[in-house]
Amino acid sequence: MNTAKGFTLIEIMIAVAILGILAAISISLLGSYRMKSYNVSSLSDTRNLMGFSDLFYNEYGEYAPVGFSDMTSTGKILVNVTLQDGNIVEFKLNALNKDTRLMVKTSGNNGFAIVAGKSLAGDTLYANDMDKMGIKKQYKQAGYLASDLPAPSAANDLLIGWAPL
Repeated sequence: MNTAKGFTLIEIMIAVAILGILAAISISLLGSYRMKSYNVSSLSDTRNLMGFSDLFYNEYGEYAPVGFSDMTSTGKILVNVTLQDGNIVEFKLNALNKDTRLMVKTSGNNGFAIVAGKSLAGDTLYANDMDKMGIKKQYKQAGYLASDLPAPSAANDLLIGWAPL
């Protein structure tokens, strides 16, 4: 009589196949969660920059233009802004994610602005026309340039074609 105990080759192959399927599912989910975390981080930084831009506007009557080069490698923004009256004031914002690229694109007199941000590893560009107050988003796998944003003005909706948040 054969009293050997253990698993057959077929049973082991089925168990390995099931583990492989579960691993593939979890890896694909992990990638989507990572992308979501990059996007949420850049959205948070964009909102922080919007708040500080509003404070600056309320105090000085114009927006501070911020470019990519104004952000340090540690995630700080430091800009010396020459106001319309000739005075120079400092616009400073700390505690941002160093992998988020932020920008405040202003009109010629700094009276209108579009604030935008995107994570280097994310796939969504977030922007807000500051006089309309409503963040919009656009899928953008690669980085973005100032030319990807419309010129700020008093027009009704500058982010036409962008999806609402």
